Amino acid sequence: MSNSPAFIGLGAMRCGSTWIARILEEHPDIYIPTAFKEVHFFDTFYQNPKVRDERRRWNYEKGIAWYESMFGEARSQQIFGEITPNYLYDEQAPHLIKQHYPNIKFIVSLRDPVQRAISHMNYVNLNQMGAQEQVGMEFLNRFNDSYGFTEFSKYSKYLNRYFEVFDRSQFLIISYNEMETKPLEVSKRIYAFLDVDDVFEPPSLNQKINTSSGKKFRILFAFLRKLRKALKRHRYLVNVLKKMGLVAVYRHLTHMNTHSLSERNEDHDLKEFLKNEFEEERIFLNDLFSYG
Repeated sequence: MSNSPAFIGLGAMRCGSTWIARILEEHPDIYIPTAFKEVHFFDTFYQNPKVRDERRRWNYEKGIAWYESMFGEARSQQIFGEITPNYLYDEQAPHLIKQHYPNIKFIVSLRDPVQRAISHMNYVNLNQMGAQEQVGMEFLNRFNDSYGFTEFSKYSKYLNRYFEVFDRSQFLIISYNEMETKPLEVSKRIYAFLDVDDVFEPPSLNQKINTSSGKKFRILFAFLRKLRKALKRHRYLVNVLKKMGLVAVYRHLTHMNTHSLSERNEDHDLKEFLKNEFEEERIFLNDLFSYG
């Protein structure tokens, strides 16, 4: 079995990458890390986001062998890869990936930039502010610089960096709207792109996509987060938990400890502002989805 991953998912953020990870994981010929989909190898991040201590390529510094060890549990007949949406936004990530895996395939999911930004705002409001804020223009003006609500919807800026480094044929671009309305067609397209059996229908095919969710019980959330970190450090535990049926229990507890927030937002001024802000992005998306 080759040590090289077959694919990397680039996001974008709040565009259904969790759903994509699940249908990849459920395919018998595909492996992605079980306990976490985001390996964060090629990007920079804070080791302690609460204090924003230092932004570095902490995992990249561990070496390529460490990265490839994340896929060590893949069976001999399986292809493997991972999804880290932040790779899309990292300026150096395309060049670092090219250096190690010049022929890798990329899966990219995109949604209407206005919807993505509002979804991002709702997510932050629920998880960081406890849904105490009113999501609107005031919210955008106060927190946009910190969270990049508009910046992360500027797909052309970030995707073009990848198109300058990799051949366009190495990318599968998926519409979020199609994931919602034609999930079976999208799953077949993903599987065909990765050269695995595209007749397979994953159990999570019709699972709801991208609802904003937050934690109900902070103590349980803290426990699950510590468990997740432990699984990252000690990969062998994943197989042990799988055999004991505890991976399903972990997921059930995580689901149970979340509450959803409707992403419907009727703030007219906010929507009009974002429509004007992303006029060029809409043109870019139209060209992108009509490509070849």
